[in-house]
Amino acid sequence: MLLAAACNNDDTSSVSTTTTTRRSTTTTSTASPSTSTETTPTAAPGRPCVVPGASDAAQHRGGDTLLLLDDVSVGTAGCATAITFTFLNPSTDPPTAPGYSIGYEPAPLRSEGAGNEVSVAGSAYLVLRLSPVATVNLSVDPFVITYDGPNSLVPDTGPVKEVRSLGSFEAQTTWAIGVDERRPFAVAATSDPMRLVVTIG
Repeated sequence: MLLAAACNNDDTSSVSTTTTTRRSTTTTSTASPSTSTETTPTAAPGRPCVVPGASDAAQHRGGDTLLLLDDVSVGTAGCATAITFTFLNPSTDPPTAPGYSIGYEPAPLRSEGAGNEVSVAGSAYLVLRLSPVATVNLSVDPFVITYDGPNSLVPDTGPVKEVRSLGSFEAQTTWAIGVDERRPFAVAATSDPMRLVVTIG
């Protein structure tokens, strides 16, 4: 985890968590983050998993309030895999969904700030950039690390092979999602609680 300069729901009722961290966080289509109830991804026998609202790139401009990453977990949502990011709001501003951009990028993937090459399991790579989001609260003395979970999560089953942190630098926090092949995905977010869920079928 980088401690440099920053230093560094959707509806989640249908999401069954199978891999989670020790602690308890929206598509282009250029759409606004979804806050409505989503239909659970389904698949007919012998057919691909269908994720409602899926696309192959997404972005959302967030507010100016710096959010703090608190938790990352991997679970299932019907026939799909759901990665949930949970955030804290250290300010007195109203809760807000984080800004983000997400899309497939070629290897090699590189860490925030230092630019070191990072190996991620899988054959296709979704890169999620969250901004303004940090993993350390520098507004208090001494500073508090808000995300102290693992930097790599490996699901037991499904298309996602690994979810790996690429670090946090200057209020941008980046994660890579390694997938078995390029697949459509959907992004949904809520401001209370502050969560962002990436669903991959």
